[in-house]
Amino acid sequence: AAVAQRAPELAPWLPLIAIALRIDVSPTPEVEALAEANRRSKLHECVRRFLRLTIPETALIEIENAHHMDGASAEFLSYLTERIDTRPWLFAVPRRPSGGGFVAPEAPTVLRIELKPLAPADALRLAQLAAQDHSLPARVLEAVATRSGGSPQFLRDLLRKAIESGDVADLPDSAEAAARAQLDRLAPEDCAVVRRAAVFGLRFHPKMLAWFADVGEPPPSDAAVWDRLGELFHEEPRGHLRFRRPLLGDAAYAGLPDTRRRDLHGVVAARLEKEMDGPEAAGTLSLHYFEA
Repeated sequence: AAVAQRAPELAPWLPLIAIALRIDVSPTPEVEALAEANRRSKLHECVRRFLRLTIPETALIEIENAHHMDGASAEFLSYLTERIDTRPWLFAVPRRPSGGGFVAPEAPTVLRIELKPLAPADALRLAQLAAQDHSLPARVLEAVATRSGGSPQFLRDLLRKAIESGDVADLPDSAEAAARAQLDRLAPEDCAVVRRAAVFGLRFHPKMLAWFADVGEPPPSDAAVWDRLGELFHEEPRGHLRFRRPLLGDAAYAGLPDTRRRDLHGVVAARLEKEMDGPEAAGTLSLHYFEA
């Protein structure tokens, strides 16, 4: 209602904006009369105008893991990238160098920053600062800094293991191994919850785990499980959780037996097909059905 009042010309197109926000709104005559070939471009235009109304001031908008972004979102962000030169907005869009998702187009509004590994001296200094409350020998800190390869997260994982053991004998050799080791430290029932959650991808709602009850995987009965697993997830609006580290989600997913993984993907696909609507759901559905 507020949008319609401030921009009456947008009122007939609010159902298109609702699609981007995943809100169910009955189509207006204008939307129903819109040719399918023009639907995507009109949606982009309306959402951009909606953002201009709702974010009039300077803003930093962070979008994580853009290599996992679905096609519809990537297309809109590409559209927006070329049209934000008059807005006081800064989009920070980190991604891995490989994979699909969103790749920023070459444009005057785009600045690419390639993150390099920490220099050896900086890695050692970071190890010293992070372990200053623990009496680790200098040789252990040097070994941790060297093995981290300049990765701050891997360095933290190595430090955690070194603090537990007091030595370097059992340090993991890779970030993937460190993620697996973190899972191995969980109680078996908690680890099973994390593995099932990884089937949804990086983001999920805890209530969605109840979907697996029909294939013999009931939701966690202990409400405190999410408190115990708090260090693994970011809390997001509306109760959703997101893996803090994609590598941890990958390691949890890889630990599922193939047959169980296919069963769980099949459950997710069937449930999403009933609950999701519109072409924006096609990418997610096809992924789960393919894996099933």
